[in-house]
Amino acid sequence: MIAQGLTEVTDPRYLRSRAEAAQHLARLTRDAGISIIEPPGLHALYLNAGRLLSHIAAHRFPGHALACQLYLEGGIRSVELGSLYLGQEDENGAPVTTAPYELVRLALPRRTERIPGYRLVEQPSLPRHFRCKPEPVPS
Repeated sequence: MIAQGLTEVTDPRYLRSRAEAAQHLARLTRDAGISIIEPPGLHALYLNAGRLLSHIAAHRFPGHALACQLYLEGGIRSVELGSLYLGQEDENGAPVTTAPYELVRLALPRRTERIPGYRLVEQPSLPRHFRCKPEPVPS
């Protein structure tokens, strides 16, 4: 798998397609009025949660709030890179240091799998979904 990965990441066509995909996602994000870190990378897009949620103070973790909301509303997994990750609080919960930025990282996966449909090979009358035997159908 390592050899395959190294072969892929040194292929100029592969790198060009990654750059185009990242630029496309960045363009859609900017067009929606969402601030991002420029330029977008080939591996991830960084949302500027500090600007997007400027009403949330850094010690209330705007990056974490955005990451949670992305998951709750859209099932989008992301990671906070801000004051939850880099900040510090005193024993009373007051902020001592906050991160210099409040970001949310959206990873751009290198590989995606094609998910096949299924057909039923066997199916009892009731309860079908508990006792049926499905098999994948190539797409």
